[in-house]
Amino acid sequence: MTMPEGYSIPISAPAYDKPPYKYRDTNTILCVFRTTKEVLEKVVPKPLIYNSDLYVYAWVNHLPRTTGFCAYREMFLTIPVEYPGKDGMIAGNYNAHLYLNNDSPIAAGREIYGYPKKIARVHFTEQEDVLTRSVERGGHEIFKVSISPRVSLPTDPMDPLVAQLAKPFINYKLIPSVVEGARPDVAQLTLMELENFVCTKLDEGPSCVEFNDSAADPLGLFEVTEVVKGFYFEGQYDLPYGTVLHDYLKD
Repeated sequence: MTMPEGYSIPISAPAYDKPPYKYRDTNTILCVFRTTKEVLEKVVPKPLIYNSDLYVYAWVNHLPRTTGFCAYREMFLTIPVEYPGKDGMIAGNYNAHLYLNNDSPIAAGREIYGYPKKIARVHFTEQEDVLTRSVERGGHEIFKVSISPRVSLPTDPMDPLVAQLAKPFINYKLIPSVVEGARPDVAQLTLMELENFVCTKLDEGPSCVEFNDSAADPLGLFEVTEVVKGFYFEGQYDLPYGTVLHDYLKD
């Protein structure tokens, strides 16, 4: 039987089109902090190996110009990891939590790549010399990051902590079966590497990050033991197709 045409559903009004997706004039607040081994043991799935520095990256993007989606705002929590591949270790950024305010990139991100995206409200404020961005979901503020940009840094080469964000992104893509008691239809680690990543502005300054729990989002588990650095940066990149890094159903 011939499969219905269309890249995504509903077939009469697809939620999104095919990659690549282009992002232009982006700006980001990034706070790099350390947490505990206990937190990363809970969050990072095996066989991924979390970084020995216990770094977590908390960042909030403003994405005013995209091809494939309208403008949106998003919050990421990523963890530098390594995957033990056949030809050696593969370094990347594991996506632990994502929140954004646009349903189309939520659907595309979850269905194509396995990004663990949820709908939320992402708020921006700028008072005195402090930029603050926060995430509110279910009536609770679950995340807030602030920076006071003080020093302009060279964008080529970038600070190594910012350059980490140009490395591949790794997601746990999970699609449950419609059949009761059956194995998931998909259970994979996927890998996607940004293309044409360009940083056009990079500032550093004092930063802070806060997490809170809600009934559905226990972000309070991310204990902050040390804030390492804070950045504000602008740039652009393309989001292409990815690859399957690990298939749990074929183990």
